[in-house]
Amino acid sequence: MILSRGNTFFPSVFDGITESVQNRIRSLQYETIKNNAIMKKLFVVLIALLPLTALADNDRPVDFKQLPAAAQKFISTHFADSKMTLATVDRELLDTTWDVIFTDGVRIEFDSRGQWKEIECRKTFVPTKILLPRIASFIAEQYPDARVRDIERDRHGFELNLDNGAELDFDRKGNFRGYDD
Repeated sequence: MILSRGNTFFPSVFDGITESVQNRIRSLQYETIKNNAIMKKLFVVLIALLPLTALADNDRPVDFKQLPAAAQKFISTHFADSKMTLATVDRELLDTTWDVIFTDGVRIEFDSRGQWKEIECRKTFVPTKILLPRIASFIAEQYPDARVRDIERDRHGFELNLDNGAELDFDRKGNFRGYDD
């Protein structure tokens, strides 16, 4: 749209606009058109990548020997008496996780390096040896009759669910941060 003094649509608005202001308006219009073109290309690329997410989700069974070495060692150390029912690998676009399920209702999720991320126990309890000493001491002092049902570890710390219903939150060093909602 070219603005001029004789614009019939908005004669009172555009009368007296200097040429530099008109040039700035033209420049902004061009940038808007350019940004719209970029957004359209980005949208097309995202739509093209969408089928790849379906290909990435290939949760498939694996043998114990196919688990990362750290996961094998962890299982052999802490769950030697448990019988493995199923182990799977889930390869996402940017992440790989390993899940192991045992006949006694224990499920362990490992990251791509074989470090445990989450342990869920339905019929049993999380072995105390897995807990950081500070966490084990806190539970023994504050909840002497309770045992850990689930534990989750992430970059911020640990979340534990006890068999009495308490949900506890600890930092990475094992310091108690509070109760989880």
